[in-house]
Amino acid sequence: MDVIRIQKKVLGNEHPDTLAGVTYLAIVLKHKGNIAEAAPLMWTCVVMQRGILGPKHPATLISSQTLVVWHLDKE
Repeated sequence: MDVIRIQKKVLGNEHPDTLAGVTYLAIVLKHKGNIAEAAPLMWTCVVMQRGILGPKHPATLISSQTLVVWHLDKE
């Protein structure tokens, strides 16, 4: 979490590297069993990536697909 905080401070919330860091954090949280925190974090990443990188950017597509998989895993 400290790395993300520093990235946000140095690079800004909307920098692609910051968004990538937050995406990875969400994935780690999910793998640790904390879906309640991971899913909203990933959703925030997807929304920001769509606005900043565009809906067809590879990072946006991967994050979006990850959310779909997480949703299907719950069913």
